[in-house]
Amino acid sequence: MTDDVILIPPFENVESRLPIEALMSEEIYKIQRDLFLQGFAKVQQKKSDKIESFYKVAGIHHDYCEHNTILFPTWHRAYVSYLEMLIYNEAKTIVEGYPDGDKKQPYIDGLKKVRFPYWDWASPSVLCQGIPSILFQVHVYVNILKESDGEVVKSTERIRNPLRAYTLPENLGILGLVGDTSNPTQRPYIPDASHYPYTPVGYATVRHPNEEYLSNVNSISLDIITSCSSTFRPSIWHLISAVDKWANFSNNGSRRSPEGEYKEYSSIEGVHNAVHNKIGGTGGHMAYVETAGFDPIFFLHHANVDRLTAIWQACYPNSWIVEEDNRDENTSLRPFKNSERGYWTSRDIRDTKDKLKYTYPELEKPNPHLKEDMLIYYQPVPKSNFIYKITISVKKNYVGSSFEIRAFIDLPTKSPTSVTSPYFAGFISIFARDRTTHCDNCDDTPEMVVNDSIDITACMQRLHLINKDNKRIGKPYLTKKSENDLHRRITLIPVLIDGSEISHEDAGLKSARCWELNIQDEHNPPSYKKLEKTAAGVEVITDTGLDEYLYAVPYEGKPNRSLLYLGLAATMSELPSSQSSDSTSECLQFSQVAEEVIEEVRRDIHTTLPLNKLWHIRARFIREGNTLSVAEYSRVAAESWRNLYEVAKMQHAIKYPNYKYQPVRGKQAKKGRGIMGCYDSRLD
Repeated sequence: MTDDVILIPPFENVESRLPIEALMSEEIYKIQRDLFLQGFAKVQQKKSDKIESFYKVAGIHHDYCEHNTILFPTWHRAYVSYLEMLIYNEAKTIVEGYPDGDKKQPYIDGLKKVRFPYWDWASPSVLCQGIPSILFQVHVYVNILKESDGEVVKSTERIRNPLRAYTLPENLGILGLVGDTSNPTQRPYIPDASHYPYTPVGYATVRHPNEEYLSNVNSISLDIITSCSSTFRPSIWHLISAVDKWANFSNNGSRRSPEGEYKEYSSIEGVHNAVHNKIGGTGGHMAYVETAGFDPIFFLHHANVDRLTAIWQACYPNSWIVEEDNRDENTSLRPFKNSERGYWTSRDIRDTKDKLKYTYPELEKPNPHLKEDMLIYYQPVPKSNFIYKITISVKKNYVGSSFEIRAFIDLPTKSPTSVTSPYFAGFISIFARDRTTHCDNCDDTPEMVVNDSIDITACMQRLHLINKDNKRIGKPYLTKKSENDLHRRITLIPVLIDGSEISHEDAGLKSARCWELNIQDEHNPPSYKKLEKTAAGVEVITDTGLDEYLYAVPYEGKPNRSLLYLGLAATMSELPSSQSSDSTSECLQFSQVAEEVIEEVRRDIHTTLPLNKLWHIRARFIREGNTLSVAEYSRVAAESWRNLYEVAKMQHAIKYPNYKYQPVRGKQAKKGRGIMGCYDSRLD
């Protein structure tokens, strides 16, 4: 574990941290840019056993990070400030080594302004350009002063770009088996999505690595642009507009249970997670808790998280840390010591200008209209009085790696579930360790549930589900009363960071709900309502995590017959579990009979339930031969059918006067298509 480190800000005056695009391009910042790049490069060049080395700095995140706690923003505030101090100290050494004379004074003055920059991944420019090109350039050019023939002259030197990557001075991670394709020394390089990457000495950090272990610039830019529109901007806008408590803003952990308000599901940590996963990609260091701190972009990212936190603090100056889970404003932010005796606390750094001596451009001067200005700047969709959101609760450590949950609206059967789908509405990201590593915070909360939200308004606009005022409208094939079926039209797809799908159950999905927000006054939090069963639908899913529930359609037929068939299917699924045969043919024969029964049930209760688990298991039989036992097949199938049985019982018990099946004629009638693609036996 990393030793304690001393953080003593060396600055005399308060200066602004600048956006990376401005720092790297504006001539006015040329000197402080050169000093920052040289200072950062020097920190990265230090031997790994030095406490001031970037290797040691990066390891702090692995050992101490405060995730899912009220100290998440302030701990990372101290973390970025520590690296900022080290870079400044190296830059100061460089300036002190320059020859004396008139040409040195601008560098002395420029040194005073050196601060760590930020990358605003939710800015309007990201929507157009994606990730800044400076973060992928191999080399940068800097000016230095030196003596030549008795004169002080300015010279240009080329250095390796410290913002692009960090070359590991030691092995990072655990080497897999010989020939493992997730080893960067092997070709093709195919990372394992469920484990953090092994990086041998001499190899650099990467983002979205390809088969040659090179960062894929196009892939990351596409991910960032898509995510900026669907997730980053809506999340920041929502945080500034509605979240007014530090406990909710600061983190997405759920040692407390949300009290039923939509805004309790939004946090700066939630959107921060999404940025991590989208920058890193499969095999990229930023996507894994254990390795994220080794990518230099980590600190640009967290400087922006800190900036957004400071802006939020200015918008809600009276909201601050309230004790929770033995943490408060006086809790030590280890390992950052402010002297030989004491540690920094959140109380010490509540105001960045006071002791840390930095601010951000938006906060240089008092602005009574700051909140309104930020809402305009981060406005995610055309201004409207109505916004629609999904709130989600999920077990953080259930998967054992980072993953995300994507939301789609009106997703057709067997359609692609990528973020480029026209039905894609947004996503949440879970930033988690894999099962091979531990930290005290994670070990103390193995059953941690995290909360997050997805703004689906833009997707609803794209699919013409809402009008110009963002009021919901019905599709041509729906009755006016059926406009309130939004909950049934949403599909949640959990995926690992490589895009491979996993079930709701395997993802640890707890619950999800739909919300409609009515924003009538920019100066006050929006009014809201949860879309109830009798009004605009049921919860998106139940606590069972049953994905088929999303497409359950109300029953208007023969309840006794349907229940009989469902009961038969559930009973059938249990029969083979007592048998010892592992015959593949028996399993296939059993599954075919069961499918015939379930198909009859689907026709009777008018549902589009896909029974994904059942069909996936059949595919495994065919692919893997007799490696899957009848008992294992029966257990999973029984679970699916019991859930289906419960759905049917609920449908029968609840009256749905809203639904009226629309006539379907011709070829569609022969195919059994009715509302939402459901079979309507009355058409026969």
